[in-house]
Amino acid sequence: METLARHRCPIFSMDVGVTPKGVLAWDALHVLYLGVMLSCCRLLVWDVMLSGAISNVGTLDEKISNAIIWIDNDLDAWYKNRARNKELKQLTRITAFTAKRVGSSDDRLLRTKGAETYGFCIYFIDLWNRLGNRLPPRALRLCDAARCLLKIIEVWDGSGNCMSRENREVCFRNFMGYVALVKDIEELDRQPKKHAMVHLLHRAGWLGNPKIYSNWIDEALNKLLKMCCRYCSQATIETSVLLRMRELLKREIRKRKRMEW
Repeated sequence: METLARHRCPIFSMDVGVTPKGVLAWDALHVLYLGVMLSCCRLLVWDVMLSGAISNVGTLDEKISNAIIWIDNDLDAWYKNRARNKELKQLTRITAFTAKRVGSSDDRLLRTKGAETYGFCIYFIDLWNRLGNRLPPRALRLCDAARCLLKIIEVWDGSGNCMSRENREVCFRNFMGYVALVKDIEELDRQPKKHAMVHLLHRAGWLGNPKIYSNWIDEALNKLLKMCCRYCSQATIETSVLLRMRELLKREIRKRKRMEW
């Protein structure tokens, strides 16, 4: 028992059948919300801004700048309208839709968190209903693809911890519909997380409803660890990272306490 490790991880044990392969899974946050849905919304928002459907005055940079201001104002009004109508499902709001969130025409981005991306996706479906044929053809196709992803989440929300075979099949059909709609779009066709999404849906029969999955509590520290190890060689990792990590974590805790205060 001590050939590989003296203190084994107590979470996994072959004796009770709890193995990494059996209990670890792709999670909906990184695969769906920060994966295929985020990529779909990124192309969608840029297609809308560049199409001139909401701003077609001035140079390219002026058109993008005006479109960002328009979406920011319209998004704020949309959130308030949902609250006024007392929508049952609460959404995480994007506090400010600025140029920093979408990058530039040369570097097209969409910087939203997982819950923000979900609400942003619903917003664009509502925008499609209002703008209609003013949107370019690819944006209309992306809206249909986004509907397929939202249908998967709707099925998850309506299911218990153990999903029925019928509900799992509905999720698969909707994701295959998404794949068919984006197969000619190069930015989405070669997306690695699209393959991971298939594994997520396939293993739901064994691991249960993906909405109940959770991440490690220290998952947020991955960014700190990455920054520490970026320029570190294997020969000096003990002295430069491991011995200093305790002090770095103390600084992180103090910073969080100041933010909470």
